[in-house]
Amino acid sequence: MNINDAVTAMCDYFMSSGYKYPRDLFYNLIISLKSQQFVIFSGQCGTGKSSMARLFAQSLGANRANGRFLSVNVGAHWQSSEPLLGHISSDGSFLPGSITSFLKDAISNKTKPYFLCLNDFNIARPEQYLSTILAAMSDRWFDDAGNIVSDFVLSRQSYGNDEAAYTTYGDIWIPDNLYIFAVANTDETSYPICDRVLDRAFVIELSAPDLAISSNDMESMRRCANPIDVDNDFLKAEYITAIDCRTDLDIMRETSFSLQRLNRTILQSVSPISFRTRDAILFFLLYSRKYDAFADDVIMDLMITQKLLPKLHGPTTLVKNSLCELFCYCLRRGKNDSDEFADSSAKMTQMMVSHTCRYPLSSDKIAHMLRRYENEGYATFW
Repeated sequence: MNINDAVTAMCDYFMSSGYKYPRDLFYNLIISLKSQQFVIFSGQCGTGKSSMARLFAQSLGANRANGRFLSVNVGAHWQSSEPLLGHISSDGSFLPGSITSFLKDAISNKTKPYFLCLNDFNIARPEQYLSTILAAMSDRWFDDAGNIVSDFVLSRQSYGNDEAAYTTYGDIWIPDNLYIFAVANTDETSYPICDRVLDRAFVIELSAPDLAISSNDMESMRRCANPIDVDNDFLKAEYITAIDCRTDLDIMRETSFSLQRLNRTILQSVSPISFRTRDAILFFLLYSRKYDAFADDVIMDLMITQKLLPKLHGPTTLVKNSLCELFCYCLRRGKNDSDEFADSSAKMTQMMVSHTCRYPLSSDKIAHMLRRYENEGYATFW
């Protein structure tokens, strides 16, 4: 299906369910999932993070009834992947986890997308209970049939001596039709999300929702919008590593040089850009150009906000200075950075009014992060 038609249908479906979001958010979500299969929703309570995951899946024909959408509430005590994938009990039998059957079904039905939503994602340490899944997502390749496969998360030895369980579930991996949403909390009961997790995901912040309901909105809500039925090709990744993009050498070179400059001048001492992050940004750019979804400046604005800023945190003046330098980069016009240096959130706010920011979304978020540093002595995206 054409992505523009799909986004229109998704907007209508959300509106008929009582939720109003901008079209760009749906383009962003689709391209993010194609790029990395894993999206973390952040934002204050009540911004619709869990509903976004559920309705997004439903709008593409995946729901609880047909078994292609699964919502799991993360437990505060989780310290390993056993609650998700399963474990061997004291009597030697294998006890499946909350997603064991779901993964098996996804592998058995590769033509359709499956969506997993992890609620209260960081009420436990994600790098611990997702360690096996993260490792599998890091080592993927194209098989002879063109499917993307990964290392096993459950293999023969995972079942011990329980032959019946191995017969039932078999070898389990992370298939290319599995897409993961994680709903992150920002309160004092949650854990920080480490770089190992952030490297493998896009962070999309849902800001204050649009609460106004116009006459046109009322008409849209009265209409019953049906979900669209898409195959996995709609979201399936076309690239795994940068080498898969070698037909677009000019874009690769231009993007890598821009990120290298950011690394060397601003980020290297506090939060260097990894190869995996570089590749994810490159994939997002290529998909965006393919679908004519975003202008290049908008893409870079989104990538700074969704891939770079979530990893920039800490209580040191080094972090503060990096935020200030990155803010100047976001004000860059032409080939030069802004010749004004903002060393406070108040000055940043003033400059955003008096200047035309090249990357307005990133500039606003950086000012917010610096304001928190000034008030609490710690800079963080969350």
